[in-house]
Amino acid sequence: ERSRKGYIVDDSSGPSEFVVVAKAKDATLVQLIQVIKERSDLEKMLIDNTYCLQEKKNGERRTVDKNKESIKGGNKKGETVSIPKTIADSLNDHNDIELDAEIIGDTLYLFDLLRYDGKDLRNLPYKQRLEKLNSLKFGKSIQVVKTAFTTAAKKKMLKDLEEAKAEGVVAKLLTGVYKVGREGSTSYKYKFYKTATVKVSSLTKNKRSVQMSVLNGKDFTEVGSVTIAVNQEMPKVGDYIEVRYLYAYRGGSLYQPTFLFNRNDVSDTDAGIEQLEYKPED
Repeated sequence: ERSRKGYIVDDSSGPSEFVVVAKAKDATLVQLIQVIKERSDLEKMLIDNTYCLQEKKNGERRTVDKNKESIKGGNKKGETVSIPKTIADSLNDHNDIELDAEIIGDTLYLFDLLRYDGKDLRNLPYKQRLEKLNSLKFGKSIQVVKTAFTTAAKKKMLKDLEEAKAEGVVAKLLTGVYKVGREGSTSYKYKFYKTATVKVSSLTKNKRSVQMSVLNGKDFTEVGSVTIAVNQEMPKVGDYIEVRYLYAYRGGSLYQPTFLFNRNDVSDTDAGIEQLEYKPED
């Protein structure tokens, strides 16, 4: 919780000590994921043996860059963030490694290997980076995401994840190299339900709910309210939050929104109106 608010572990004071520091944008810059909106486009990738399939974890993007002197964590925006000690310990004896992953709680789910033993791997095909990643051994707080390669295995993974009510899947081109940003990315995500990043514009008086807004041009437009459960920390005005919803009404609100979690790795442009999916016109 402290690391979410911008605190970073002060190693000189012990693993449980935190200090407030400015988030420096000197961490690893990541490859972003393209969005698949049509099921038919995903199904084409299932039968195409140049693509593999993985689960889309419902966490925060996290990179880890370790050398002999230090361990540095990074978020989606390339800002330095803390890494839980359990994850740092689970890197074992890998002394020169750079990883791309998602973090959920104190578990790091790896899906890419960017550097190992002094060699930058970004220009290698994803298949080779993944093979090397799967050959490495990590401790209990680090897991490599499972990958399906054949049509039968990809279809089974898709079916199993839908039945388990997972967030979605990611299809990746096995010959793709690692390019920073969204343009040129060869990774594609398909979500089983709709989600959006929105900004908290106000708090509802005497209720555990907040008003949501999205960037529409240069200004923010409100898109309704969402309830915050009693066991969840109340967001503040100006915070970015992730919500799940059924669909959006054009010129109106999100229908049946559910609060998921706070976002600390996004900006106004990530909360744009263009991300919304609307109810089909009658």
